[in-house]
Amino acid sequence: MEDRVFNQREYTYEKLRFSLMCDPATGVQQIPGYENTIVVDIGGATTTFGKKGTQPKGAYAILFGPESSYNSAKLLPYKYQPNVQVNTSSSSMASNLHKENLTARQLLPLYATLLSLRDILPSITLIPPPKRIVFKITTYGEAQGFFEHITDSVYTWASYERNWKNSKGRNVAFELQYRELHELILAMAEKGVEVKFWAVDKHKNKAVEDMAKRVLGVSCD
Repeated sequence: MEDRVFNQREYTYEKLRFSLMCDPATGVQQIPGYENTIVVDIGGATTTFGKKGTQPKGAYAILFGPESSYNSAKLLPYKYQPNVQVNTSSSSMASNLHKENLTARQLLPLYATLLSLRDILPSITLIPPPKRIVFKITTYGEAQGFFEHITDSVYTWASYERNWKNSKGRNVAFELQYRELHELILAMAEKGVEVKFWAVDKHKNKAVEDMAKRVLGVSCD
């Protein structure tokens, strides 16, 4: 659905390059000329298997602006950590990453975005209420399909006809997580806040991904 995809060309003045500014009072990123629109960067990071079978860990971060007091970075909850079994559907079919043939890197955007929206929804009343929130997320490699899912596929999956079944009539993988993510976006809409997603290359989300890396004690190259 185009209404969930952020297109920076729609917010660019003629002959001027698209850029962001920070509100001097809150430090929250805004688009010049669109003060009712804020931009929130979402990112995550994982470690790899270490010596003696050390299990990898994952973290996520939320960046409202370089100096914003609303910024946060946390470890993923235990149940969302790499290689931990996750309840993926309403039929209680538990599955781990290998069974779903998905890697921690592929699932990180889903988990990071879901948890970020959980954290942000209650704070909407704390910051000057925006009319629109643009979530800037990194899409790379096999994770690119996630962006299509949250901006398009969930509408189909949530429809009465599909009832969270895919085109083959099977339960949508990670249905519970996508369902909650979809419902969080609808909850924001009920508060009068439009949600859009902005897909960027990894280097354009480096600041927020570095925040997640620091939680894990990983070098920020």
